Amino acid sequence: MKRAVLPTALLLAALAAFSLTAYDSPKYRSFANKPFAPGEKVVYRVHYGWITAGYASFSVDPKIETYNKRPCYRLHGQGRSASSFDWFYTVDDRFTTLMDKDALMPWKYEKHWREGDYKYDDTVTFDHDARTVKGRNGIFHAPEYTQDMLTAFYYARSLDLNNAKDGDVFPVPTFFDDGVYPLGLKVLGRETISSALGKVKCIKLSPILIAGRVFKGENEMTIWVTDDQKRLPVRIESPIVVGSIRADLHEYHSPQ
Repeated sequence: MKRAVLPTALLLAALAAFSLTAYDSPKYRSFANKPFAPGEKVVYRVHYGWITAGYASFSVDPKIETYNKRPCYRLHGQGRSASSFDWFYTVDDRFTTLMDKDALMPWKYEKHWREGDYKYDDTVTFDHDARTVKGRNGIFHAPEYTQDMLTAFYYARSLDLNNAKDGDVFPVPTFFDDGVYPLGLKVLGRETISSALGKVKCIKLSPILIAGRVFKGENEMTIWVTDDQKRLPVRIESPIVVGSIRADLHEYHSPQ
């Protein structure tokens, strides 16, 4: 009996260690390297030809916050019409979200939409364990790591596109007001363009709607992101009835 004590104790210790290891294993994915950092701010000039319609900005608070016992970035987004354009159509859209610092997924998202006489406010919470999203329009099923409109901007920048080939599609399921949409980013190619940063090598992407094996919405929007570690969008272009609306990088501030 005495000889069995030591092996039994070792076995129990091993089982305990195994259980502890399993318990402490990461619950969610983790991104070690990120192309953005606290304190970053990006501003875009939205224009139709030479006419400035407004500005759009994206920023990351300098301070890391805690939500659900997880470290989080607080992200901000704003779209504002130019003062010279307000007589025609006033826009003042504001968004904020808490994005998991390691898993790059949203926990809580707020939207305050002001366009002309239209107003829309919503607070959205994400339950990544139950795979649900709850907003003013109800509770919706959400695939793993569903994004919101703001976190999608930052998550997309974190995709590994180093070996991406033309035609490759990267899924980015995203919640909008009335549900989750199976969005994706399709690689169109590579191109060097002039920007506020000078001439930069870029990867061309197009947001699409993935419906089975069919891609919808191709060529409705094109995004140029720098082909470097920053993956910074420097131009966004969308065709309209006559010509196109374009957003070009106007200001970029990085703490790194």
